[in-house]
Amino acid sequence: TPGQPTSSDPLMVTTMIEAAFVPLSVALVVDTGDGTFMMAMDLDSSDANGYFYYQATIAPMPENTAGDYYLDINIDAETSIFDPPLAPAILYQFSVSGSESFVCGDANSDARVNVGDAVFMVNFVFKGGAAPIPYEAGDVNCDGVSNVGDAVYLVNHIFKNGAAPCEACQ
Repeated sequence: TPGQPTSSDPLMVTTMIEAAFVPLSVALVVDTGDGTFMMAMDLDSSDANGYFYYQATIAPMPENTAGDYYLDINIDAETSIFDPPLAPAILYQFSVSGSESFVCGDANSDARVNVGDAVFMVNFVFKGGAAPIPYEAGDVNCDGVSNVGDAVYLVNHIFKNGAAPCEACQ
């Protein structure tokens, strides 16, 4: 789940699905009030415990856009379920604000880039912890996603004098 997106940011949606096998497809359904659109979510990774991680990126939206989203999960050719199960009666919500400044690598929003940010990213990626706010603060390797690669990048920066966060973006 993203932090507070700005009008210049894409909206990154990440979800974890627990299943015995990979679903046939996972789609993100978005309603901004001006219509509904559906987009496929890409399988990002999975683990040995039966968790599948999907991601989708929604293009930047105009400032003050608000809306709802939910998942449409196709288990097989005949079975489709929604997350949450009561969707669309219960929806996840988002809003887009004006531009927001942040320190790249400051995933825990304490105005410093240190080991606390690496720990924050590990908790976000592996333990379902809170996402960086803004989400882009955790994308230190500039690949458009806050994930395990960013946690490793931060550890290398902090303990091995590796490249500074977002150095590759500039």
